[in-house]
Amino acid sequence: MRKDISELLGQILEGADKALAYTAGMTREQFLANALVKDATVLAFIIIGETSAKILRDFPDFVDDGIPLKSMRGIRNRITHGYFNTDFDIVWNTVQTDLPQLKEKITIMLKGR
Repeated sequence: MRKDISELLGQILEGADKALAYTAGMTREQFLANALVKDATVLAFIIIGETSAKILRDFPDFVDDGIPLKSMRGIRNRITHGYFNTDFDIVWNTVQTDLPQLKEKITIMLKGR
């Protein structure tokens, strides 16, 4: 069954919320030292990437310059196919910098639907 684009965007938003919650109040050093939090955060990234791939596949006409679906799919691919080579500094920086912006853009988009 094909999901509605709003539901899929909501799943990306949920993944971003989880990654931000997992790392809330942590320093970079605490994050890098905590395997459980790193694993949980990476799982949230995989969910975001899988959902992005589904949007790209099922809704090819959906284009929004503020939501980097191809990049999010690419991060998922790099994590799942090379987990032991994952650069957790990049994961940390993405959580701290990109996810809050992504959340804001998706929230605004969903309010307009």
